[in-house]
Amino acid sequence: MRRFAHFECCVATKSLAHCLTNIETPCDLSESTGTIVLPSHFAAAMHRNWMKSITRLVDALTTPGFGRQSWPPKPVKPLKPTTRRDSPRRVRPTPTQGTFVREQFIYEPESPAVVARRPEYWLYTPPTRGSKPPALMVMLHGCKQSAEVLAHGTRMNALADREGFIVLYPEQPRRAHPQCCWHWYDPEHAGAREADGIAQLIEQTLEQTGADPSRVYLAGLSAGAGLAGLIALRHPKLFAALALHSGPALGVARSPASALNLMRRGARVDVVEALSSVVNVATYPGMPTMLLHGLRDEAVNPANQAQLAAQFRALNHLGDGGNVSRQTTRGEGYVLRNDMRDGECIVSLCQLTATGHAWSGGDPRYAFHTPGPDSTWLWWQFARQHVRDTALAA
Repeated sequence: MRRFAHFECCVATKSLAHCLTNIETPCDLSESTGTIVLPSHFAAAMHRNWMKSITRLVDALTTPGFGRQSWPPKPVKPLKPTTRRDSPRRVRPTPTQGTFVREQFIYEPESPAVVARRPEYWLYTPPTRGSKPPALMVMLHGCKQSAEVLAHGTRMNALADREGFIVLYPEQPRRAHPQCCWHWYDPEHAGAREADGIAQLIEQTLEQTGADPSRVYLAGLSAGAGLAGLIALRHPKLFAALALHSGPALGVARSPASALNLMRRGARVDVVEALSSVVNVATYPGMPTMLLHGLRDEAVNPANQAQLAAQFRALNHLGDGGNVSRQTTRGEGYVLRNDMRDGECIVSLCQLTATGHAWSGGDPRYAFHTPGPDSTWLWWQFARQHVRDTALAA
């Protein structure tokens, strides 16, 4: 059977003559017809073997149980019950009563060598306004997020319904960064353009909506926190208060590689001195700031929070004398350490004891939001205490 099988595999080729030498049987190859002429006794043996093969094949196909395993089959494992998890596109956000629209902003850079950009943004307007102009809350998303995801995840629009403020969500387009990250680690070039562009967008929004210019509050998550800090350094007179959630120390990173190193380990340099490349610390007018960070954050090392606290104590000149004190408040799942001056909270450090790299108290159906202490409410409680002196800003 082994030689017969070898014969079958060689029949289809034109150069059959040398293959037939392995059969040890005299035969001829007709060049005119391409057929093989074999002795009668060898042809008869081939026919018998071929018929036996056909018979075995028919038996296998028609006899029940033929050729099957004799031992019992393995028992089938029962299927585990599963819970369907909707993707973010199918998730229904927390109901709100106002209008949430997407717009496009034409950013005109100061340098004519820089091409004008057309970033998109979302704007939420609550259904009713009080007698006073509303405050403006500016929210910056992180990497692998969008403005819409941040809005639904933080539930900031629902809070805006209750408190009556407007919310602006600038969005980083994918064409600017494949992961939709802001360039916070490039404060002299791309990061500066993004910071200045968002500052222009805020000024336009104030003019179009009639929001109160003395109550503009800026917050960001992760990479959004990095850019929010850069905006506050470049345009301090535009904001009444700042919040950085899970953000990196400022002025340290200068490239994607150094940014990753900073996120993983924290800064290995004097962080206050590192600010000097971005802003003049001695003449900075100050910025009330809240720093929120999960102690279980594995993306941005919590050491960054302590380093940011040192930076903003310096930027707010808390070491220059005056009635400065520190208060510690413990809540469920968080610890607040507040630096006070003349009874006003200037720098608030909120440590989220069981939170990872996510907006605490957010809707977990959206990326980078997790149950826990309500960061949205904690931030608003801090922000609404502060009003910018527009006369000094002018």
